[in-house]
Amino acid sequence: MISKIKKYGFGLGTNWFGIALTVITQVAFARLLGVSDYGRLSLCLAFVLLPLAIVDLGVAPSTPRFLAMNIGKGRYDIVLAIAKKTVWATGVIALFYLSLMMFLKPWIVIWMNMPKAETTLWCLIIFSPAVYLSRWVSSILKGLGRIRTQIFLDSTLQRGFVLFMGGGAWYIFKTTDSVAIGYGLSYLTTGLVGLFLCIKELRKFEVKRDEPCNFKFKDLLLHGIPINIAGLAQRILRRCDVIVVGALLDESAVGLYRVATTITSGIQRLITPLNTFALFHMSKNVGEGSMNNIMNYYNKVVNLSICLSLPLYYLIFRHAEDFLVAVYSSEYSAAAPVLKVLCVGFAFFVAMGPMGAVFNAIGKNWIRMWIVIGVGIVNILLNILLIRALGLVGAAVSTSICFFILYVLFNISFRSMDIHFNKGASPFLTVFVGMLIASFLEISFLKTNTGFYILLSIFSFIVVCTLPAIKTYNVLKNR
Repeated sequence: MISKIKKYGFGLGTNWFGIALTVITQVAFARLLGVSDYGRLSLCLAFVLLPLAIVDLGVAPSTPRFLAMNIGKGRYDIVLAIAKKTVWATGVIALFYLSLMMFLKPWIVIWMNMPKAETTLWCLIIFSPAVYLSRWVSSILKGLGRIRTQIFLDSTLQRGFVLFMGGGAWYIFKTTDSVAIGYGLSYLTTGLVGLFLCIKELRKFEVKRDEPCNFKFKDLLLHGIPINIAGLAQRILRRCDVIVVGALLDESAVGLYRVATTITSGIQRLITPLNTFALFHMSKNVGEGSMNNIMNYYNKVVNLSICLSLPLYYLIFRHAEDFLVAVYSSEYSAAAPVLKVLCVGFAFFVAMGPMGAVFNAIGKNWIRMWIVIGVGIVNILLNILLIRALGLVGAAVSTSICFFILYVLFNISFRSMDIHFNKGASPFLTVFVGMLIASFLEISFLKTNTGFYILLSIFSFIVVCTLPAIKTYNVLKNR
């Protein structure tokens, strides 16, 4: 028990330190660059990182499951085969993506209607192979169970390099492009350090030659493609709002929205190590045939995630404008209504727990894929409609509604497969009650935008109507 606490405590502590570095970095860049240039950098990052997942073909997200399962079976020869084949596949994919983005770069600049963004895009695209290297390293370390090392590399070292290299580049050159180069160099440095660590870990395995290696790379791709498509749809769910804001509004609006999403997603990242640990243990349990333990891991992660994140969303919700002025500057105070709406939406997102890890571990990724694709399409349409109608707040409303829909659909799909993970009080009810309390206190003690509360009331009404529907569905199914 003590060893588990130490293991999870180190992972969480390292991840939180990395989040602190991310917050410091984003605050520093937001202050140094200003709303417009910060928005341009954020938009370019979204364009480069969003399509990166689909070109991956599911290699990175499916690799940890196959590694953990074969470690559970004691098939270390297959573990080494997976590592060798995925590194070659990642290299080919990285070169293809680099060529594709270089070809599309002029068209992206024209569509964005931002001539200054061309060099910024180039500075980010040229380092895209380094991003793929970092993703491969992360997937290998997750699959080998070296979660603490993976969290240290991704959450602390890489983000520390962004702050050091991006900040140093700004200090010397005073340009947005230099900060973009700093981002690229951070991925390259982290990837090279991680590559050395992966090679060191893989050399520890002793291969037994008495059984033939029956691993087929096709199986990994067939498992990974639905994860990949679902991951892309989830990226669209979380990043397309930035792109739509840039298309319908301007760079300054992107900067304001990016600040709000950085804060809310930063809180969500507090529980990322928990999801990573869950994926490894669930996949290992599948390999060992211990299916009952999956439910236990899921319940623990969900409850701990809510306890860690909900109080922070509550505090940010209550003091959004004061927080933005104190941390960023008065220039970003206009993002307060957006930040409040996103606090509501991300609270539901956190309450889902490691649902993606569950689908991955039990091999039901096609179900997850179709759910996330559908919600992603809804998010794009809602973004276009609501941004035109409500401005910047519309993007936050769209994202929050889609997070709620995603939570409901995931729960329904689990129950349709006779998987009942939640015992006792539902995380959904916990989030709902907590946000209602936050809304009541905010309305009672602080005077803010009336239109925002009208939107919040509509959203709460939808939630209230959905609860009986879920209950009725479960009663009818049990009959």
